[in-house]
Amino acid sequence: MAYSPAKLVSFVDYVDKYLDVVRSPVNHFANGDYSLRFKVTTSNAAQELLEKQVLNEVNNAVDPNAYGVYTGLTGGQQTSTYTIIYDASGKDYDLISGPYSGYLNDVAGISQADAAHATLPGYPTPHFIDGQYFTV
Repeated sequence: MAYSPAKLVSFVDYVDKYLDVVRSPVNHFANGDYSLRFKVTTSNAAQELLEKQVLNEVNNAVDPNAYGVYTGLTGGQQTSTYTIIYDASGKDYDLISGPYSGYLNDVAGISQADAAHATLPGYPTPHFIDGQYFTV
């Protein structure tokens, strides 16, 4: 996969085919990262199941060793916020629940909400602490 900040829009376009999406503009940060925050609104349990399936499909597409993405509670109308990130230092993409600040401030490079929903507990992150991989 060629790495490009423009791909952020194409990933959100895919989600927008299936779900009610409101997106923010692409942000560029001093460290070279780009992010695109978007919100998904669901009105029933069937839509929430679709949200979970679509977001996990995108998550697996951008990161083959991805942690799970927290898609919120089930039952009833709700709006969830997600951010797709082009990580310039790792030259990869990440999808997280929540804002970019949660990703930037987390040593594991994922949001705190997502850490509780890791698909592979103990999977090492690409970040080191004292020369050892940090694991969730």
